Amino acid sequence: MLKKRKSNWLTLLFSGVITIVFFSLSSCAPTMSGSVKDDSSLTGISAELAPTGDYTGPKLRIGVVNFQNKTSSKVLGIGESAADILGTILHKTERFIIIPQQDIASILEHQSMGASGAINPATATKMGKILGLNAIISGAITAYSEATEGQDYLIYKKKKQIARVTVDYRLVDTTTGIQIMADSGQGVYEKDTGGAFGLGSKSSYDADLRDGALRDALTKATINILKQLKSQA
Repeated sequence: MLKKRKSNWLTLLFSGVITIVFFSLSSCAPTMSGSVKDDSSLTGISAELAPTGDYTGPKLRIGVVNFQNKTSSKVLGIGESAADILGTILHKTERFIIIPQQDIASILEHQSMGASGAINPATATKMGKILGLNAIISGAITAYSEATEGQDYLIYKKKKQIARVTVDYRLVDTTTGIQIMADSGQGVYEKDTGGAFGLGSKSSYDADLRDGALRDALTKATINILKQLKSQA
């Protein structure tokens, strides 16, 4: 009888441990806050970029060059990522033909010209003639930061990673060399992690934080660019 009770007690203890481990592991996976998970942002403004099908005008050929990295921390690859992400967002509006940095650099290499974020009107005009572009978008990442906020609930720990970025951008008409617009904006991206007994709550480097903040900022930039072009049409 004593052995049976001991066996039942061990069974209950084992089941309890298994249950705790299960919930601990299931809570380790990081989850993205916000409801918008498309190639845009967590701010809920991506709907403004969705193609409506009513645009029948010509598509502008736009060159997007790598953004300059002016952050104090010199985040690796952030300028290149900004150009790639902006090109993708612009392409999805179905109003532009995007010439990416890689193609621009390959062509200009034969012309002894460089293509970086430092584009002046004279350079833009020359690039426009060589590449057949209507406009060039360039810019700089002027600030980037990551912060971690955490809370402890007895055996459960929850952390939130927050990335913030500031982007300066400008659009230059390559036929005239005139700057169409220049502006700056900020982007924010949040990601939650958590787990029982601290499992899964440790924060580490995550490229999604950088790219998420960039998508947020550059989605807003694209909306501003579309509004500016529409006002000049």
